[in-house]
Amino acid sequence: MNVFYEDLPETLKINGKEYPIITDFREWIRFSDMLKSDLQPQYKLEFLAEMFLEDTPDLYTEEGVEEVMDSITSFLSLEALEFPNQYSGELEEVEEFDEKSEEVEYKDATEKKAIYYEQDAPYIISAFRREYQVNLLSVPYMHWWEFRMLLDGLNEESQIKKRIYWRTCDVSKMEKKERMEILKIRRSITIPEEEYVSDEDIGNAFM
Repeated sequence: MNVFYEDLPETLKINGKEYPIITDFREWIRFSDMLKSDLQPQYKLEFLAEMFLEDTPDLYTEEGVEEVMDSITSFLSLEALEFPNQYSGELEEVEEFDEKSEEVEYKDATEKKAIYYEQDAPYIISAFRREYQVNLLSVPYMHWWEFRMLLDGLNEESQIKKRIYWRTCDVSKMEKKERMEILKIRRSITIPEEEYVSDEDIGNAFM
């Protein structure tokens, strides 16, 4: 897909049928938060149904939910653009820092999230104001894909991009002093594990 001459998607294609959906970025951030909430699956399904503007696809069978969530995952990750999915989850090594021995222990790879919208909101909002003169608190509408593209395009020196870097950079090849500094920062801004939203989480949230 080429966004220079193709419209951003306003529908999800599920079992060959196009379903119009809400596309504002705030609703998709809210949707991501909902996935990790304590809501019962039935209420999450009701929330999901509200994302569709007209007809609602099959949300009452396991196969139906799987089809819907495949399309949701594709939309969230900008899959059609082959967009780097660094904000919804990516593989990185888990480091445990032993302060006494000053060593880093590398464990099995696990899915980590580079950004947590509630925690990072002040840094995202301020960066959009500074670099794009866009007030995310009052802008009437912004498509989720446009928001994600603008977020990715922020200056690497912005605080939000630094936080993403600190959470995801590979410290294994760094000098000891730099590695310790990065790990110290990482621990202070680590997103709680229960807040990660992986592709698997998206599907399991409704089961």
